[in-house]
Amino acid sequence: MVTGSLVAAVAALGLTGVNEAWQILPLRALMGVGEAALFVGAAILVVELSPENRKAEAASYLSVAVFGGLSVGPIIGELVMGDVAESAR
Repeated sequence: MVTGSLVAAVAALGLTGVNEAWQILPLRALMGVGEAALFVGAAILVVELSPENRKAEAASYLSVAVFGGLSVGPIIGELVMGDVAESAR
């Protein structure tokens, strides 16, 4: 989980220095690999720490939390940053 977080963070920091459009794709791919490693590590941790008869339920709750945040997060971000994005045009 730590390695995945670090890989994603390094890729995100690399995006701040992008000068050409072609440089975005490899950094986003690297960020995706880091995020995937973080998610898989978290899923393994949750399943291993759960009681034997509730492992699937624990994995399900983790998925709902992650994907729920991914679906609601942009809506909240748009509500919060909407005025900033419109004034930047």
